[in-house]
Amino acid sequence: MSGLNPRHDARFEKYKRALLRYIAPKEMRGLEIGAFDLPFIAPGEGNVEFLDYATTEELRERARSAEGHSPDFVTPVNYVATLGDWAEVPEGHYDWIAAAHVIEHAPSMIDWLRTAARRLKNNGILFLVIPDKRYTFDYFRPESTLGKILEDHFLGKLRPGPAEVFDSHYYTRDLNSDYLWKKGKSIVFDSQPAIGAMDLMRATEDQYVDVHCNIFSQSSFTMIIDALCQGKFVPFDIDDIGAVDKGELDFHCVLRRSLE
Repeated sequence: MSGLNPRHDARFEKYKRALLRYIAPKEMRGLEIGAFDLPFIAPGEGNVEFLDYATTEELRERARSAEGHSPDFVTPVNYVATLGDWAEVPEGHYDWIAAAHVIEHAPSMIDWLRTAARRLKNNGILFLVIPDKRYTFDYFRPESTLGKILEDHFLGKLRPGPAEVFDSHYYTRDLNSDYLWKKGKSIVFDSQPAIGAMDLMRATEDQYVDVHCNIFSQSSFTMIIDALCQGKFVPFDIDDIGAVDKGELDFHCVLRRSLE
């Protein structure tokens, strides 16, 4: 890895500063999830390992064909998690875990949070960056409810369900944050044929179809995570939840592993 990562824009630097308020990378052990080619703490900057759904070489191949990405900055993956299996990741090992635009993919948000918590030391930090549907291609998708999040857990979901896969195809549109900040309240949903979405939904019978399973605004996420923490469904306390800055598409959340 050489040179400056061109994806280190003002938004990235803002979130990195927010993370660094809680961690000392060279003194604390960390784990980044789904860093791809944009880790908050790059190899050499601190004591950090990386978990992803694919191997390093698979991610480098993806970066070669993805506009705006570079295989030169893909992080070396230490652990590959398939269907949420973190079995090889040591428990009680990390002072901090960071995951940007990951939790919305989790088939069961509660189980994902519990899995992350087991890898943290007591009082360890979980730093999340979460897309707000009001400023993304999920604009027309309904927000997840607390009941839905609880149901996913009680059903023990390991993969996205048919409805989530259908909705991810049928309701998403090619919308970006700049446009939505300017025009969001005046955009009208344009109904389209559902055949493609039905075909994708049928694929869930025998394969994992990666989609956004959880749809949040900053306010709905705040309500849900507060209820989960207060109700002891997840072993965390809330340290901070940021706002969506004007012109941007996401917000951060800092959770602290509850003392056992």
